[in-house]
Amino acid sequence: MSLPMSRHRTIDVLQAGRALAALAVVMIHVTFPTNHLVAPIPVALNTLMERGYLGVDFFFVLSGFILYYVNYDSSQRRGWTARYVESRLTRIYVPYLPVAIALLSVYLLFPRLAESGRTWSVLATLTLIPLGSQSALGTAWTLAFELHFYLWALLFFKLRRPLLCGALWALAIVARLLTAPPFQLPVDTSLASILLNPLNLEFVFGMTAAWLVLGTRLRTAWPFVLGAVASLGLFAWLGYPRGSSYLFGLGLACLLVPLVRLEDAGAFGVPRALVRLGNASYAIYLLHMPLMSAVARISARVPLLHHWAANVLLSLVAAIAAGVAYHRLFENPALAWVRRRLKRWWPRAPAPQANPGGGVGSR
Repeated sequence: MSLPMSRHRTIDVLQAGRALAALAVVMIHVTFPTNHLVAPIPVALNTLMERGYLGVDFFFVLSGFILYYVNYDSSQRRGWTARYVESRLTRIYVPYLPVAIALLSVYLLFPRLAESGRTWSVLATLTLIPLGSQSALGTAWTLAFELHFYLWALLFFKLRRPLLCGALWALAIVARLLTAPPFQLPVDTSLASILLNPLNLEFVFGMTAAWLVLGTRLRTAWPFVLGAVASLGLFAWLGYPRGSSYLFGLGLACLLVPLVRLEDAGAFGVPRALVRLGNASYAIYLLHMPLMSAVARISARVPLLHHWAANVLLSLVAAIAAGVAYHRLFENPALAWVRRRLKRWWPRAPAPQANPGGGVGSR
């Protein structure tokens, strides 16, 4: 545990975490179309599935971890800024835009299919900038936060004090948390919320975890395990309040430190199927909501499928299959094609030494 990290390999435990987080988000989102269009899910199981929103907290912690892990020793090199901006924007928008444009077209042609209770617009859908409205894709609010994380990270690294800047940002968030009413749930995409929502603390937790992983400061895993137990236990004791899910994020950040270091030391392995599913997690995240809505409408009309369990299983299989296919047939080839074209336009810094994984839209 006290040896420096090897940075020349993918961190499989992070990819496995991405897979589990994406599946958790799928499970919460399948409850709405199943309950409203097919048949009610048993209450206890429905309550458990609704806690799948915590997958987003994992993605936010992971975003901070990855951005620090990959960029901490290259941010002052020539061409880094261009490479950073290119890699982050292409990673978000290249897989996202085809899905967003397709969904936008369906909503404009068939307005009754659009989600009720949300204000969305063409501009917000195409840019992910929530200027008084949101993307037509319901899960895209997290991508607005991701873009915000990327901007902060760029600033922090250019100032050469990423952890200090992150700590100051966290203090501002905590001060607002203690002195002002909580932001609207499940998500408020106002400028104030994007800047000071407690969810942003998870990004700072992830950066701190990466700093600890990369150093030689670790003598034993027990302080991190105890920190995780305390944070997760407090979150459970409070009743899993969504407005306090940053406690869950803190627990995850504590766990990441020993898990990543132990994997690097060869203490355990991760199943390859879970790693491959993690690779496709962004595609699954993008596709699952509209796809599951369509599956539920089919289940409601087919007697053999008109049962909550059948619809949940079919929705899960469809989300995974479509996500893996989209990842392999479009996401990877399109990203490679776009980046080859962009490479001709500006100088690039040397490639990072690791490809450890990423957040909602990071890899």
